[in-house]
Amino acid sequence: MTRMDVARPHRICFVTSGLFTGGAEVALIGLVSAIDRDLYEPIVISLRSGGSGVQRLQRLSIELYELGWPPAKPSISGIWQLGRLLHRLKPDLVQGWMYHGNVAACLARLVRPGAPVTWSIHSTTSDLASERATTRAVIRGGALVALAAKKIVYCSRLGARQHEALGYPASRSVVIPNGYDCRQFAPRPARRVELRGELGIPGEAMLVGLVARYHPVKDHATFLRAAAIIARRDSHVHFLLAGKQVDDRNEELRQLIIELALQQRVHLLGERGDIPDVLAGLDVACLSSTAEAFPNAIGEAMASGIPCVATDVGDAEWMMGDTGRVVPTKDPGALANAVLGLLTLGAEERRSLGLAARARVLERFTAEATVEAYEELYRSILGRSEEQAPSRDNAEWRISVGDGARRSG
Repeated sequence: MTRMDVARPHRICFVTSGLFTGGAEVALIGLVSAIDRDLYEPIVISLRSGGSGVQRLQRLSIELYELGWPPAKPSISGIWQLGRLLHRLKPDLVQGWMYHGNVAACLARLVRPGAPVTWSIHSTTSDLASERATTRAVIRGGALVALAAKKIVYCSRLGARQHEALGYPASRSVVIPNGYDCRQFAPRPARRVELRGELGIPGEAMLVGLVARYHPVKDHATFLRAAAIIARRDSHVHFLLAGKQVDDRNEELRQLIIELALQQRVHLLGERGDIPDVLAGLDVACLSSTAEAFPNAIGEAMASGIPCVATDVGDAEWMMGDTGRVVPTKDPGALANAVLGLLTLGAEERRSLGLAARARVLERFTAEATVEAYEELYRSILGRSEEQAPSRDNAEWRISVGDGARRSG
């Protein structure tokens, strides 16, 4: 399809649950920032207000509306609000994003019929017990609402199978893995020395990292218990943790570190804006989660040329292939042994393994491949309309204050 085939870009409204820090939110921003603007005009509608993604979208000049819904509390008035907004924006396609965004998009289009709706799901159902009761209800009830979606995009193969087992229509399933910016996440050998200098640890120290927000599903406790085992066997290993609420103010985390006598070996960085630089300075990257879909922490580390050890969750094993190690969940001993196995390989062998991991990302999981897959999906649904876009000066295009949406930027 050439750019001359379309007289104006198709308008796509992305209805997302929120724009707070998380893998699904990062994936959304990556997609709307890279999508071909000659073919598609992205507009983002966030059910909640705020989040770090708001500023990123504003910097990218992406049209954004924040509806201000309370967390995980959809309502009839909120659905009407969204329906009115979609009616005024007149999209060619509505792309739901995450559970609440998916369901809200479909319900809003039932209230105000119009453009087709597709869904995007970025979770598995492996650990439903850790979700809020309202979210569990949305997930299970989503199987009925999903019949109104043209296609359901899953970022992981396991996620697709698990949702289909809950009654989500298999005939509408499409798997599009997450993709990674291999220019941003890339090997940087100099970062090994620089990061150790920043942490105030010896240049010869080995550094094992976990990048994850503080949440029960990320299972920081298993990582720290594995760290304690490793620390007893090798005095040269240090441990780096980064992510939202992973800092000295986290009393629960601090107490566990003291209990395990790791105060001198664990470095809590908190939420960082320079994760590519952090990853590039590691010797081994870890994932200790009890549930994931397509873990970005592993994909980003692989793209950075860092060998990984991950728990057997989501598509982690498929992602890594033979470039990393997979261990059972909630097993500190297995995690420790796998990490020690990589540390004892020697620098050159670890480097070769890391470069093999990066090559696997370049072959299968690039950001460009993900965007192209979404664009192909949209082409299959929308075809090649020659219809001209409504003028932006048209009063119908503009959202009024009375709809309760706050336009950002």
